[in-house]
Amino acid sequence: AAAEVIGQRLEDLQGPEQGRQDMHAITAALREQREGKAIVRNFRKDGSCYWSELFVAPVRDDGDGPVSHFVVAQYDISTVMRFEQELEFQARHDVLTGLANRALLRERLEQAMAVTRRSGLPLWVVFIDLDRFKFVNDTLGHDAGDTLLKLIADRLRAATREIDTVARLGGDEFVLLLPQHANGDPGQAILQRVLDAVAQPLLVAGHEFFLTCSMGVATYPLDGDSAETLIKHADIAMYRAKEQGRNHWQSYAPAMNASMLARLSLESELRHALERGQFHLVYQPQVELRSGKIVGMEALLRWQHPTLGAIAPGDFIHLAEEMGLIVPIGAWALQTACAQAKAWQRAGLGGLRLAVNLSARQFRQGGLLQSVREILAVTGLEPRFLELELTESMMMQDVDQAIATMGKLKALGVQLSIDDFGTGYSSL
Repeated sequence: AAAEVIGQRLEDLQGPEQGRQDMHAITAALREQREGKAIVRNFRKDGSCYWSELFVAPVRDDGDGPVSHFVVAQYDISTVMRFEQELEFQARHDVLTGLANRALLRERLEQAMAVTRRSGLPLWVVFIDLDRFKFVNDTLGHDAGDTLLKLIADRLRAATREIDTVARLGGDEFVLLLPQHANGDPGQAILQRVLDAVAQPLLVAGHEFFLTCSMGVATYPLDGDSAETLIKHADIAMYRAKEQGRNHWQSYAPAMNASMLARLSLESELRHALERGQFHLVYQPQVELRSGKIVGMEALLRWQHPTLGAIAPGDFIHLAEEMGLIVPIGAWALQTACAQAKAWQRAGLGGLRLAVNLSARQFRQGGLLQSVREILAVTGLEPRFLELELTESMMMQDVDQAIATMGKLKALGVQLSIDDFGTGYSSL
């Protein structure tokens, strides 16, 4: 009310001393009898805080005479300040999870390295990648995937300490900064807590999921002297953890660089192998035990590189699957195999059944049925002579969708068989 304000000193209305951090600008303007402004944290009568922009201007008698008094105007800018704080937060944090983003991670990593240089205690950089996260996105959609990522972010926060940093780089990739304490080595205990936390059941969109994670650890200053190098080496170690079975962590070793470079080189060569005609098929006979008669063939993909020589399927099939190249490579293999089967028939070798493996990515693609139909039409092979091999684990990822797809393939007239039966976690 007016009675509570009139006659009071301006300073008495500013609240506690700590709220007056910019008042020196106003004080100087009053002392020098000039205009001034400041952004000040004020307090309402009930003690709640708000930000205001404060302007002060002298009023002179006769235009240029001595200052008779001052006029002060105050504007509540709490909404603007809150908006600016939100923008600053978004610039330094991941929008989905609220974790530190790449920019804030780099800033904190630089600070942590400076502390480590003074203390001599090691700093761990941990790269985390969720195992089988893509399965959630593919089956339930990206909204469910986002929900899962937020749940994982909460679990990572709970598994780490206040002095640690949890960041999300994007997708299902996270990074931890773990400064080590002088009173012990907490790193391994934290990593085990992370493994245990991620492995707990996750309920998303009414479905229960069990995920694991793979982690790679790089130590400063042993494994790198810059933020970029440490993150890169932790990433390399994480890939080694995945190669060794997932759901555990692996420390970086210099020898991993050579392995990663070899993988990158293989990926690069794989991108051009199909167009350069480096793939070929070999055919494994299927024999009827009772008569000893060959009743069919299974087409198997092989890669013969001009300088690297024969590359084992185990070294490139999973890469092709990860890179999305398995779809065009699989289509080429299917058409080549069907054309060969038709050529054998024309040569008088009888109606041999030809089996061709389908990858999980091929099986899930929307145009699979049309692709099979077109390949049969182009090669002239009757559908009854084609057998598509599907793995049990592929079937069990989305049973309803698998049944629908298999029904359409059967209606086309092709035969189906289940490969790797009983080797997965499912029971068909």
